Amino acid sequence: MSHQSASSDVASVDMADVASMDASGKSDNSNPDNPTLDSQATAQGEQTHLANKAFIIKADVNFAVKDVVATKDQLESLTLQTGGYIQTSKIYNNTTDTHRYPIGGEQLKVLTHFVRHGMMTVRIPKANVGEFLKGVQGQVVFLDGQEFNATDVALDLQRNALHAQIEAERQAKLGELDATKTDDLADKSTHVGEMTNSKYRQTLAELDRKALAEQVAFSTITLAFYQNPQIFESVMPDTKAYIAKDERANFGHRFVQSIGTGWLYFLEFILWLASLWAFALGLIVAALFYKKVFKPFYNRPFRKKTTSETVKPKEIGNKESASK
Repeated sequence: MSHQSASSDVASVDMADVASMDASGKSDNSNPDNPTLDSQATAQGEQTHLANKAFIIKADVNFAVKDVVATKDQLESLTLQTGGYIQTSKIYNNTTDTHRYPIGGEQLKVLTHFVRHGMMTVRIPKANVGEFLKGVQGQVVFLDGQEFNATDVALDLQRNALHAQIEAERQAKLGELDATKTDDLADKSTHVGEMTNSKYRQTLAELDRKALAEQVAFSTITLAFYQNPQIFESVMPDTKAYIAKDERANFGHRFVQSIGTGWLYFLEFILWLASLWAFALGLIVAALFYKKVFKPFYNRPFRKKTTSETVKPKEIGNKESASK
């Protein structure tokens, strides 16, 4: 039976103290470590001198929270309450360290040090971005960073609208031509092809304009958040202990198996030696040839020479004795 639990590490600075949460659950925006998330970039389109601009607003916010899962649920609810929709939402753990040690009974205790992260991409109506960010502010314990981008696409919208208008006028002109008055099939085919291509280009221009208009109307906000590092405790079987126990219990059986295996290896060795009969026969033939043929033939001149050399000293000795 496994035991599982999670406990938070104690940081050098208590993040709850940094947050300065009040009784209502909202953050104290006066804390310099937890500044306001809102930006003038989200509402600059309302300025009179920017009335002819069409801004696509994108925001990226990275911050720490007390509980990633609870924050994710609250931010999803906040997104729907402010008239937006959730594009992506995920939670994942980043494991930074793992320790294992035996606790007896063929079991291991595993300590996993991890940091839980959450990431969301939401689309919020431009008019409600400020309200949404104020709601996010209540979840922030420590703000790591934020970034706002405003891209003016007013000219792109006008360009797409103009393309759609030009293609509509082109279709009107083509519609005034009566292709039935000619018997030339090539002319009829060209007329139909030009009409179809014009409608296609008009549709693409209108779709591009609608896509840009949707990005202007709904701002894209990416939220990346995390919580304090935690330690997850679990108990799992000790595989090495199980193997060692099994080896001790089956020693006799394994001993008999080892004897049988050794006997099989011995038989294989005998068979291997038997496979060398041709090589052994060749060695025997070579030895007999050397002893019976090559060696006598090789040693014959040396024997004669040795005999002659041994006789001469005797003859010399006899001659000397005779002369005396």
